[in-house]
Amino acid sequence: MKTSDLDRRDLLRVLAAGALLPACDRVVVNNENQDGLVTMTEDGVAIIPPITANEDFYIYSCCGAPEVDPDTWTCAIMNRGEVVAEFDLEWLTSTFEPEDHEMTLQCIGSSPRKQFINNAIWTGVPLRDVLDELGFVIEPEHIEVRMQGVDGYDASLLVEDVDAPIRVVWKMNGDDLHKSHGAPVRLMVPGHYGTKNIKWIAYIDFVDEPHSGYWDSRGWSKRAEYKCNGFISVPRWGAEVESPVRVLGTAFAGSDPVAKVEVQIDGAGWQNATIDYSNGPDVWTLWSYEWKASAGGHTIQVRVTSESGAVTVMDPEGTNKLNGYDGGDLVYADFS
Repeated sequence: MKTSDLDRRDLLRVLAAGALLPACDRVVVNNENQDGLVTMTEDGVAIIPPITANEDFYIYSCCGAPEVDPDTWTCAIMNRGEVVAEFDLEWLTSTFEPEDHEMTLQCIGSSPRKQFINNAIWTGVPLRDVLDELGFVIEPEHIEVRMQGVDGYDASLLVEDVDAPIRVVWKMNGDDLHKSHGAPVRLMVPGHYGTKNIKWIAYIDFVDEPHSGYWDSRGWSKRAEYKCNGFISVPRWGAEVESPVRVLGTAFAGSDPVAKVEVQIDGAGWQNATIDYSNGPDVWTLWSYEWKASAGGHTIQVRVTSESGAVTVMDPEGTNKLNGYDGGDLVYADFS
């Protein structure tokens, strides 16, 4: 069946059935400039900005960034594979008073070597408000929400995650979304790694049976819930550093706010780090530790504790990368 022979609703039904997906070679595209977490002030002081500039925000997608015309883009709401409603960008912006919401996004594949974590202000509305306005009612038999992007990438969440809330967003730090970040409209999902935060959203389908998405069908966590984790961004492993040093890093546990960040030098006792930025659940904590090091090589490790009592594991590589990073980063550096 040729795409040209289908009207849009028929095409979406075929997509929902998995019979026709956009062409995709499944090549990962990512931003390797993750030392870009750290920027320098005019005075030459290293900092991690609380809000990441759009151009510095990490990019990770399985299928590249499709070109989507915001004037013709629409998203379908589906019930068990049948299109029951749809909306476009003009309807969103004219129907709702948008809300700004600060939220951190982290890749499930992030690690001490690739610190794919950033923070931004996202503008949009809760998905629940969209559903209510369209007259769509979630039924007791619905157990999952299947979501797919224009690029063919798909994932699923439990129906109760709708009230996390999932947000339908179209601006990032006050600017229209860039195509690499899901323009014209994407979903933001508190408490879940980037694998569940669908870009270029094409349809949202409420289903009554479990669905295996692109990454969880390949062994990655199906729930993809954030783990308590901590990174050290300054200094990086093997750096040559002048003492004294201001150690910088991030701490995050998703919707479970960070309660405490500690630093350990050369395996000795844990010392409290300074919390430089903390803005509640779903937002990273930025921390620092001022230290006058003696000359020579030293190790520095971070430990993060969340409000619920979750603690990063001592192994700096974490427990199981397929479930998300849950370690406390450790670096070695030479000091002079």
